[in-house]
Amino acid sequence: MKTRKEVLDYGLSFPDTYQDAPFHDANWQLVRVRSNKKAFLWTYERNGNTCINIKVDPQWRDLWRSTYASVLPGYHQNKEHWNTVILDGTVPAEDIKRMIAESYDLVVAKKKLCGQGDRMGQFEYRWTSGDNKDFQRFYEITEEYYSKMVGGKDNRRAFIPYNMSESVTDVLITYIDDVAVGCAGLKGYSDCDVEVKRVWVEPDYRGKHIATNLMRILEKHAKQQGFQRMILQTRELMTDAIRLYSKCGYHRINNYPPYDKLEGAICFAKDL
Repeated sequence: MKTRKEVLDYGLSFPDTYQDAPFHDANWQLVRVRSNKKAFLWTYERNGNTCINIKVDPQWRDLWRSTYASVLPGYHQNKEHWNTVILDGTVPAEDIKRMIAESYDLVVAKKKLCGQGDRMGQFEYRWTSGDNKDFQRFYEITEEYYSKMVGGKDNRRAFIPYNMSESVTDVLITYIDDVAVGCAGLKGYSDCDVEVKRVWVEPDYRGKHIATNLMRILEKHAKQQGFQRMILQTRELMTDAIRLYSKCGYHRINNYPPYDKLEGAICFAKDL
């Protein structure tokens, strides 16, 4: 994703949006939310590159900036709440789309919260271990969920020994107002590969990019630990999970052991 047209077309694919050029300068083309007139995507040419400005949650602002050299503090905007992305080909299209989508959500959510008079607690992501009580609760929930998905525990009994909670050494839990609402974990597989385990978000909190953010933080953590690739196992019927992994840049690979011997398993990977 390197052209203005690509990002404008993507921005205009969101509901209730329109393109605007408010400064009588064709270089600045914005996409706004029609219902509140707020811009969530700014596009312009600068120093020979197409650039975009997108709104960002402050808790993710520095993560994006540290991950990609082409993500910078917002040009001509509040640098606490806006990032600039230089479309020079170094930031994957999936992540550019993710940033634009999150900017849209922030602008739309602000209007909704003001209109409803509700206060949303800030999501917090905490590292812990597999024996954490909140993770243990999620483990039991996911065990029941996975068994139900495949028609009973007997149909996944061969998978259970490779998915014990105590084997997940690095666990990330999402909290809102100190209530655990999601989790994900890492399990070492080899010197180069680390396995993603137990990605889960409580149903009432889905659609808020929690799972996407969990994956992003896992990837940064794994890279800092020296791993070169993320791997994971799921099943064809886990369509929501497959959609998440594909959106995050994971691709289908040949099943790795022990899942090369287990019927129904499919595997994905992403290079770090």
